[in-house]
Amino acid sequence: DLIDNLQMPDRKKGKTDDDEGYVTLRIREPGGDEGHDVFSANVSRATNDQDVLDVGAYLQKLIMKYHKKEADF
Repeated sequence: DLIDNLQMPDRKKGKTDDDEGYVTLRIREPGGDEGHDVFSANVSRATNDQDVLDVGAYLQKLIMKYHKKEADF
């Protein structure tokens, strides 16, 4: 659900934010002419988008679980 909530195919490409920094989200979906479609979007690190924040929090938990260290983001 976390990934689906991002609605990557419908999300705007976004802009790079050189002042706050940014994250590039990229997802590869099955289908398309070459076997998959790739969707990318840039999101400012200062975002208030709860769906993006939820994915970031989940990634931080995975990094702690499998690498035994805190994420750098």
